[in-house]
Formats: sequence, C-alpha cells, structure tokens
Amino acid sequence: MEMKALLQSGTDEFSLEFDPLGEEFKRLRVKDSLLEGPSLRRVEKVLRCSRLLKDSFSRRSESYPRLWKIVRGLHPAPLIEERISSSIDEKGEVKDSASERLATLRRRFVVSRTEVLELLEGIKRRLGPEVDTAEGEITLRNGRYVIPLRVSSHIRVAGIVHDRSRSGATLFIEPREAIDLNNALREIELDIYREIDTILRSLVSELRPYLDELERNQEILGFLDSVRARARFALEFGGIVPEITNESAIRLVRARHPLLGRGGDDRVIPLDLDLERGERSLLVSGPNAGGKTVLLKTVGLLTLMTHFGILPTLGEGSVIPLLDAIFTGIGDDQSIENDLSTFSARVEVLKEILEKASSRSMILLDEIGSGTDPSEGEALAGAVIDALTERGSLNIFTTHYAGLKTIAGQREGVVNGSLGFDPVQLEPTYRFEKGVPGRSYGLAIAERLGLDRGVIEEARERVPGSHRHLDELIEEWERKRADILLREAEIERRERALESARLDWEQDRERREIEREEKRLRADEEILEIVRSTRKRMEEVISRLKAAPSPDEGLIKEARREVEGSLTEIRQRRLHPLPGEEGIGEREP
Repeated sequence: MEMKALLQSGTDEFSLEFDPLGEEFKRLRVKDSLLEGPSLRRVEKVLRCSRLLKDSFSRRSESYPRLWKIVRGLHPAPLIEERISSSIDEKGEVKDSASERLATLRRRFVVSRTEVLELLEGIKRRLGPEVDTAEGEITLRNGRYVIPLRVSSHIRVAGIVHDRSRSGATLFIEPREAIDLNNALREIELDIYREIDTILRSLVSELRPYLDELERNQEILGFLDSVRARARFALEFGGIVPEITNESAIRLVRARHPLLGRGGDDRVIPLDLDLERGERSLLVSGPNAGGKTVLLKTVGLLTLMTHFGILPTLGEGSVIPLLDAIFTGIGDDQSIENDLSTFSARVEVLKEILEKASSRSMILLDEIGSGTDPSEGEALAGAVIDALTERGSLNIFTTHYAGLKTIAGQREGVVNGSLGFDPVQLEPTYRFEKGVPGRSYGLAIAERLGLDRGVIEEARERVPGSHRHLDELIEEWERKRADILLREAEIERRERALESARLDWEQDRERREIEREEKRLRADEEILEIVRSTRKRMEEVISRLKAAPSPDEGLIKEARREVEGSLTEIRQRRLHPLPGEEGIGEREP
C-alpha cells in the first residue's frame, strides 16, 4: 500500500531501468574470467540504480517506513561504479579516457591508417580509371587495406592478392608499397586490443569483491520493481485489498476479470459470488456463451492474484481464502503427440486432482464429465463432485447435464448457481444467481440461429421427460422471479417518486417560510422608518413650541395627531397580515 500511495503522490523513484545480470554473475565467480564492455555497462546500471534509489529514498524514510526497510538493504559501490562509468561508454565500448596508453595508441592508429589510405589512393590514381571495378573504393580484407582491381589489370600492381569477388572479375590486392604500413597499422591495432584487455581485467578485478553485494542489490531491485508493477496495476485497474481468511469460504463483490471492463466499461456485468463455510461445491449451469467459463477464470485468477500480492479487481467486502493449491480443468487438452483424446486429457486432470487436492485446495472444472457418452459422463461427474465435496475442498463446476442439477437438493454442501438468459431477446444476461440451476437454452439458441424449425420441434420431442419437467420448473421459477423483479422495480420507482415529491414539498415549505420571514423583516424596517419619521417631526414641533412666546394650542394638537397617526399605522402593520402571508400559518403576537 505504501508503493501505491507513493505512485498516487506523483513521485516514482522506482522507475529506474536496468538489465538483469545472470551470465555476469556466473563469469565473476570464475577466477581470471573477463567481462566485456556491454556486460560491465549492465553492472554499472545496477550499481547506479542502487545508489540513486537509496540516496533518494533516505530522505523519505519516515513517510514510507516499510519500503525504506527494504531499500536500506541496498549496498551502493560508488567507487567501482565511477570507474566503470568513466571507462565504458553507453554502447559498451572502452573509452579513450580509460588509460593514457589507450588514448595514445588510438591517436597513432588514426595517423597510420591515414597514411595507408593516402598511399593506396595515390596508387589508384596512378593506374587510371580503366582499372576501376564495381566493388569501388579501398576496403579491408583479412584486417589489411587493399585496392580492388580488374583481373585483367592486376599484373600492373606488384603485391599480395587477399581475395576475389563472387563474380571473379575483381581481385583485392595489397600493393607491395603498402605492406610495411599495413604491418605497422596491424601492430598498433593489436596493441590496442591488448590494452583494452588489460583495462577490462583491471575493472573485473576491482568489481569481483563486490559480487555478493551486487547479487543482493539485484535481488532487492527486482523485488521493488515487482512491487511497483503490482501497485501500478492496482491503480490502473482499480484493485483493492480483500479480507484474507483461513476459513474455506469465498465472497466476491463486484468481481471483474482484469481483461474485461478495463477503464470502467459499464457494459461489463460484475460477478457477485458468495460461498459460505458449509458450502463446498457450486454447480454453475446456464446457456452456451453465457459466461460460465469466464466465471471460472475470474474466480481462479483473482484468487491467484491475491496469493501473489497483486491487488485483485474486486469491490469492498470481498473475502479470499488462503489455499495450498488451485487446480483447473478448463479448455481442451487433447494431444496427438501424447496420444490423448479430449476425454482422456480430462480424465488425466481429474486423476491428478483426486490424488493431490486437499481440504485447502480450490478446484475449477469446466464442463465436468463431458467428452464421452453423456450418461457415463454425467455419472462420473456426479461421483467426482461427491468425492471432492466430501474432501472439503472449495469446488466450482460448470455443466449442462440436467441430472447434476438435482444433486444440490440431495447432497449437503452442494449448491446450484446459474447465469441468466433473456428468453425474449434470446441472449445471455451474464448475471449470476446463486441457489437456482439454469437452463441451457440450446434448442432456443439453435432456433434463433436459423436451424430448421421442423428439426427443432423433433428435437424437443426427443428431450427426456424428466429433463423437460426440470426445465419447466426452472422456466416457471424464472417467470415468477421476473414478475417479482418487475414488481420490486415498480415499488422502487414509486418509492423514488414519493421521496421526490416529499423533497419538493419540503423545499416549497422552506421557500415559503423564507419569503414570510423576509416580508416580516421588511415590515419591521418600515415600522422603524415610521418611528424615525415621527421622532423627527416631533422634534420640529418641540423646537417651534420652545420658540413661541406662549403655548400654541394648534401646535400641540398637531403633535398629538402626528403621534396618534404613527401609533395607528404601527398597530395596523403588526395586527394585520402582510400581503401574501394569509394562510401561511398562525401569526406570532
């Protein structure tokens, strides 16, 4: 989870690339062995990744303590890393800077080669264009520079013939004048090879004491790379940490096969499957192409992913049991090479399962008992189901055998399950239903695909009565279940409508309350304005009374009228509802 959180933070210190070392370790353990430049460069990458990762992560150790506990086990070797880096380039070639002698030899080599080429070019010019061939320019043969000449012209040049063209029309000749220069050039080249060998051996000698630390570093880096890959998968595919149980039970909530529904495709129907502790075997039936095999693969893959620390594509509340093995029999394992028919191959699988499976194993078998006579195949399948149920392993079988669908009612620990089918549209719904067997709808599908109607009717007559009776019971159950589902959907629709109406009423009531309160506030503001206006007029009257030489009865009456008028207006506003307030409820006094 720390790695997942680290990636979610936008930091990816583990995105360091290196090539795994295998052959290099073997060679380093052999005394006086030699590593070539490309191999040393791969070693340098592992050392560099170890150093960079430890240096970077040491500053975040408190935030990611569990990851740091792993990272701190890395052992960087900066000195030998620097030696290799300064001596070997990205292509694995030894650099001139690896030693002063190598740099000097390479400079001499360039000068000598230039002398040879200039000499040969001069000879070609002297001979004239009539000796030119389709092979063209000066080239190398046997490590020596030569000129191509027509066979008819070679007698004009004294020297050594090193090669002939495929057509036989051209000879590659080293002129006598160039022999000493070519010899000198070859000696310099051999000195360069010897110096490179000395440098590589010196580097390997310095590296060999770090072999154990180097192997440990690669082991840690490989593990961290695996953790990073699993965290990236969880983020990209939506994986979660399920509950892990020691009990032999499994619950998958909204399970998705990782290859289906990537990116949240709404067309993919998630799988909800729950097998409780006492339920040991699940018999899944249903139409062809209805998703039975995908169900098996989904259960097996998600369980296996959990055991390998890969967060499975499940929903919250899922429970995965700890197992000692997962056995599968899915697909056709027939083999001409091994003389195995379809049925023989499936029997081999059953044999291995019955020999090795324990009560802590999971068994996933597709079309159990198929590939042979149906009656015998059904009998064999029933016996295997009984044996594995008795053993206590966690088993999921798919089948079209009608006789197996009745086992659930006769054998404790066995339950039926089915994948749905729309009988109107004649297509699968891919929805899993526990507790009820499914119909195969083979004849209905054949009819939809255009098979002759008379053949279909004849086939229906040939279906055994017991099978028809079972299909009729399942069909009746499906019809009643569909009716119940429709009723439940209608009830849910009405409940949603009632809830929506209630919310609308509540919102309308709240809106009216707010409007009434706003009107009250406006009325109070108007009353306050009346009081202010009345006070201002009274102050004017009082000032006039004080200024008058004697009491003015007219002014006193005017003042009394002002006060009484204001009081009357205030009283009316408080005692009568405001416009729009009628019927809203009881007014406050």
